[in-house]
Amino acid sequence: MPHGHRGGKPFRWACHLALALLGLFCLSCGPLSSPVIYDPKPSVGRLRLEPSAIRTEADELAEPLITSKEATCVEIGVLLPDGSIQDYGYGRTRDKGRPQVPDRNTLFQVGSISKLFTASLLKLLVQAGEMNYSDTLREVLPPDMTLSQDAGRITLLELVTHTSGLPREPVTLRQFLYLIDYEFTGHNIYGYMDKAWLRAYLKSYKAKPDPHPFVYSNLGYGLLAYLIEAKTEQPFQDLVTDNLFSPLHMTDTTFVLSKEQQGRLAAGHVGDQPYFMKRNTALAPWDMGEIMSPSGGAYSTASDLLLYAKHLLATEAPPLGSASAGTTEASGYPPDLATSAAGWSVAEFRDDHTRILYKQGMTAGYNAYIGINLSRGMAVVVLCNAFNWKDKIGHNLLLRLSGASAP
Repeated sequence: MPHGHRGGKPFRWACHLALALLGLFCLSCGPLSSPVIYDPKPSVGRLRLEPSAIRTEADELAEPLITSKEATCVEIGVLLPDGSIQDYGYGRTRDKGRPQVPDRNTLFQVGSISKLFTASLLKLLVQAGEMNYSDTLREVLPPDMTLSQDAGRITLLELVTHTSGLPREPVTLRQFLYLIDYEFTGHNIYGYMDKAWLRAYLKSYKAKPDPHPFVYSNLGYGLLAYLIEAKTEQPFQDLVTDNLFSPLHMTDTTFVLSKEQQGRLAAGHVGDQPYFMKRNTALAPWDMGEIMSPSGGAYSTASDLLLYAKHLLATEAPPLGSASAGTTEASGYPPDLATSAAGWSVAEFRDDHTRILYKQGMTAGYNAYIGINLSRGMAVVVLCNAFNWKDKIGHNLLLRLSGASAP
């Protein structure tokens, strides 16, 4: 049964469905998510008078989402310039069983934040001399694997910077039918993508005659991980754990949950999508499969994501040397298109010269945000167990804290 608040005559439903699918299917030149920005100045003044009032600011941003049922639960983590961490939980992690207020160790599926880990792993392999950004698919994949000329010319650098020309998702009837099914059921839109499918896709892939210089591609990051596995002859999960998660003590960041971790997973819920399911209906996390998991299937906690941010902010002998530090550079691409070599987006605010590196992720019934202000040495993580396009907390809290810490 469609949402009561989204319902109407069948024609209206058909129009809404067409618009929703058109947006998901065609808007491939950037992430579909976006932040909602409020004026930070009043909060900046309050925080300068009372630096300990971060909780008040977090409450002001998060509690209305719980009250309006826009979100079922929210976990906020803050990394301050002195290295200290604060976290605040709101709502309940599940509808049945043992509902709890989320905390820094509650697990969420983090969607496209997974791309940051994939890009950081590639950076490590490049620095170790095992791969090169200039490597092409033809050079990485076995000689007996058939590739179209266009596919064979794609480089690792193009994949990690979303400049390969690959679409967000395949523009095919099959993908369109999966999107229709998703709008009514919440089922994984990538359920058919396995290694056999990818090999067939690369065999027949044809680039557009005049490709856009920047096309945000979930598919491209899935392909990137496939290439890493082909080159190293090791499973992606093992590589990213051994080279990234373990050295940074990110013990709860994974692509496959243990039984114990499943008990700490916040239950996902319908939000803005799927459009024809009732808001706040529980949704199982997507199994993104062997191709798309590195693009959007990771699980993590506020604690682990702040460890990742703390490493990127480190100025002296970070655990991975300079392997990840360089990934926050925009690689020469203009700020309005700027997804860096690490998959970050870049936001510039002219009023106070604030520059934020951030990433949003949505999958199944989850919404995740990580934002870093390198010049202020601080970061904000927001994890929510409802699918919503808009971030109303992350940017706003980071802007308020950044303004309050400015000279």
